[in-house]
Amino acid sequence: NKYPHDPDHDHTGAITSCTVSESHRIFLSASVDSTIKMWNHNNQLVRTLVLNTIPSAITFGNHEGDILLSIKKEIRKINYKKYLPEEYLKHMIGIQYPIHVSERPVPKSRGAKEQMSVWSRPFPRVSGRTGTSWGTSLSPS
Repeated sequence: NKYPHDPDHDHTGAITSCTVSESHRIFLSASVDSTIKMWNHNNQLVRTLVLNTIPSAITFGNHEGDILLSIKKEIRKINYKKYLPEEYLKHMIGIQYPIHVSERPVPKSRGAKEQMSVWSRPFPRVSGRTGTSWGTSLSPS
């Protein structure tokens, strides 16, 4: 382990998803313990987001750092201004991010599922408690 961290900062349940933001040099991990943890490029815990439910997948939605997470049948967004620490927000001043371009949805066709066979494979099941509501509370670590 090149960049060890305090084991007390680990998730208390199985990790369901991870994602990386190269522009912020951070990564996020989501867990069945109903948390999303933000880690810096040295594998040190920066912040813990506590949810009222279990996130099944997370990703960064743009260069600014908005988080997209899936919860049951919904996709939710956490705005970067609500969770990034002030030092990360200050770093963003003066950075010019790429212009967002809207794309048309891919038309549904009979062969689309076969062409994207990676999406038709089942994901492994994750055991753990299930949540019933959505919400976040941010707690700096």
